[in-house]
Amino acid sequence: MRRLWICLLLAGCGDAPESEADAGAPALRTQWSATADGWVVEIARPAGTYRVRWTVTGAGSTFRLEPPGRAPIGPVALAVAPPDGPAAQRASLFLLGADLAANGASGQPLTATGLVGNHAGCDDIDVTPGLISCGRGPFRGKGGCCDVHDACISAHCTGCNDSGNVVKCLRPGGTWDCSAACTACHEAVLACFLDVGEHGESACCARGDCGVPQQCLVDDVVVTDACACSEAGVASVDGCAPCVANGAPATPDAPCCSGLTCGATCCGAPGAAGACAADGDCREGAACAEGRCCAPAGAAAGDGACLCCSGRADAGRCL
Repeated sequence: MRRLWICLLLAGCGDAPESEADAGAPALRTQWSATADGWVVEIARPAGTYRVRWTVTGAGSTFRLEPPGRAPIGPVALAVAPPDGPAAQRASLFLLGADLAANGASGQPLTATGLVGNHAGCDDIDVTPGLISCGRGPFRGKGGCCDVHDACISAHCTGCNDSGNVVKCLRPGGTWDCSAACTACHEAVLACFLDVGEHGESACCARGDCGVPQQCLVDDVVVTDACACSEAGVASVDGCAPCVANGAPATPDAPCCSGLTCGATCCGAPGAAGACAADGDCREGAACAEGRCCAPAGAAAGDGACLCCSGRADAGRCL
């Protein structure tokens, strides 16, 4: 029987050999063990150890999720099987994240559909942001599986009894009676995690918004900025908060888009001569006065006199 421990969130263990892996007390560790007919994956967290038992049945398989302190989930039948221990490990960690979300243990809202409550990337486990989405360690090339899954659930998991959560939808005898199309989305993402191919990082890695709640979907890509949804003509979950353009008066309900005011008027734009900044943090060509970057005497006034350190301008130049 082969065992492989992997430290998923480093807290001092670094690249220590297996015999020393406990020294840093990482927040999450996982191991897989071969059995006569499949694999057992153990995922140790401070709240307890999850076990996922994979049984190969011909070309397919079943998995049984055993969360600490709760009744087991499964067995759940799949048309595909893990080809090896690392594949079972990847899929098991993805299932753990879904189970935490389904039971409110990860801070994610309990909602039925894929749109509300979905997050950019792989809805990573709360203690390991970016682990799966951006392909660290044994999860390289699997973030793209989640992007395809996000598009699928947003399109097909919209019925009253559908859920964008894998565990909720596939759980036998559960309260969710997902449609065939919605169920197929969840089966497909597990198949993606179980295969040996690489599917690239999630798009959230380049944007830097992995784990941020989804506001909308534009061209099958999760968007986390409500105002970007509005610009694309797509409704968002929270709605785009209005802001006031330069030259107009600010109001309590509509702050300045630039975040800068000159008296009660919005002005400026973040940059060399307009951004609020600490002393010494202003870009070249700007001075710092009263906690903001400003244009010194003789410099172009830009969007208005409020960009000038003096607050006064003449003929487009700061006084």
